[in-house]
Amino acid sequence: MPTDGAQENKKLFLKIFFYFYYFIFNILWGYTPRIVVFWRPSTGPGGGSRSIRGPDIGAPTQKEGGDRVICDEFTKEERITKENRRLNIIFRQIPKKEKSAIEGLIKRAAYMRVSLEDMELDLDENGFTEPFTQSTNTPPYDRQRPIAQLYNTMNKNYQAIMKQLSDSVPKEPATERGDGFDKFIRER
Repeated sequence: MPTDGAQENKKLFLKIFFYFYYFIFNILWGYTPRIVVFWRPSTGPGGGSRSIRGPDIGAPTQKEGGDRVICDEFTKEERITKENRRLNIIFRQIPKKEKSAIEGLIKRAAYMRVSLEDMELDLDENGFTEPFTQSTNTPPYDRQRPIAQLYNTMNKNYQAIMKQLSDSVPKEPATERGDGFDKFIRER
């Protein structure tokens, strides 16, 4: 049975291992790395030893919207940059001549997607309608919130941009798949 010191060392090793791979994964996928690993004085026995800040202390705050969770760790600009990189990776097989023509579409699509995610959180939290009244004498009625209209319009435009981007990808010629009978007949 390991001693308390051995268990602490094992936990420390696992935390370092986890945070190392988290950091490497973020670099490889183009995320802006944050300093999530740092040393703090330990409160356990041993007094002056060091340990890694774990997820229970100082974990990034998160916004919850419906069944989705978006992390506050990244600013809107960082999320747009991340989405821009993702789209550039998806559309990297487009020839350079055409790529310069659709570069603006990729930037707009990245901005729109991040904005739509933010709007979705607001709509999940506050709903699509709100009570509205013209005066104090009339009873309130539900009307569509302005952000819901903006969301619908932006979502339609985003879908159109993504269709335009996907249409610009060169199509591979369809190959006939068969059991080889047609080829056998043609060769005879």
